Amino acid sequence: EKSTRRWSLARRDAASPEEKAEIGIELSHVAGLGWFLELEALADAPSDAEIERTRVMLLDLLGRCGIDESKLEGRHYTEMLREAEGGEASRT
Repeated sequence: EKSTRRWSLARRDAASPEEKAEIGIELSHVAGLGWFLELEALADAPSDAEIERTRVMLLDLLGRCGIDESKLEGRHYTEMLREAEGGEASRT
């Protein structure tokens, strides 16, 4: 069971009006796992510089939320739930 609240935040670092200037924010509670904050920035064919600028901006936003980079999670909820229930899950 997952319950989620969603928001969006206008990016202040967009270099031009053509850039996507929005960050999607989801705060979710997953039964059996706890709370998760997901941030998403979309871009059409971003340059390496844009990707790096966005990565730094998202990490800064996490820090302002009081979340340390060491808390980042790359697994899917289903994988974490299998592990929590004692089942085997592949790590990717």
